[in-house]
Amino acid sequence: MAFTSRFICMSPRETPSIEEIRRIIEERDVIKSKIENEFKLESWIKLSPTLVSYKDEKFLEGVIFHQHIQKIPDYVRKGRDIEEIYQPIRKTSKVRFWFSSNPGVVLFNNRQNGNTFGRRILSLAIFNIEDRILPVTFRISDIEKDYYETVWTHSFQNRQGNIIKGQHYGNQIVNDPMYGETIGAPRNFIGVLSSSTNPAFKVRINRNGVITIFKDLNDPAELPTVFRIIHEFLPYSVATYY
Repeated sequence: MAFTSRFICMSPRETPSIEEIRRIIEERDVIKSKIENEFKLESWIKLSPTLVSYKDEKFLEGVIFHQHIQKIPDYVRKGRDIEEIYQPIRKTSKVRFWFSSNPGVVLFNNRQNGNTFGRRILSLAIFNIEDRILPVTFRISDIEKDYYETVWTHSFQNRQGNIIKGQHYGNQIVNDPMYGETIGAPRNFIGVLSSSTNPAFKVRINRNGVITIFKDLNDPAELPTVFRIIHEFLPYSVATYY
């Protein structure tokens, strides 16, 4: 099944307009630069040439490139002995992002890169500080209460009894006795049906800030739909500091 997965971050304070953000980023050739292990390491952002708009909302799309040092294993011969060493190389990683400034919501297509460097480089580019764009966490128990009738999957852990953790998957699972046996056990994710789209889509919300829509919405024309579903669940989110 095709799906669309996004890692969600937010800018908690007043955010510039999309046009102003574009201008700020385009005026900066390199966002960050340093020398490490005799390598010049840079970070930069490549913006999509066009803006996507829907009603009064505009969306900015781009790719963040970030260079860093990675040590790879190598082997040298010393007489009859073989020694393993690690050689530093420069590696460039990237992550795609989508920005909506009303409110300041940023989506990344990869949680690891989005959280490790994506949100920090984008924050530095726009606000001149790395901690203005923050990852969110979701209150899974509150989503489960409000979307109770549409739950189609969930995880559970730290359950009292012989079965400690696992997940349920199916249709109308709240009507199955097995669902009742895990009520109260902490959830890492919950799957429900969206109420902001017609037809409704299956959506899985992870506590760690990732939302997966079980529909291929990766075409730029579908971006407003993606944000509409994200906005539906933002009231259950909290921006987190590390």
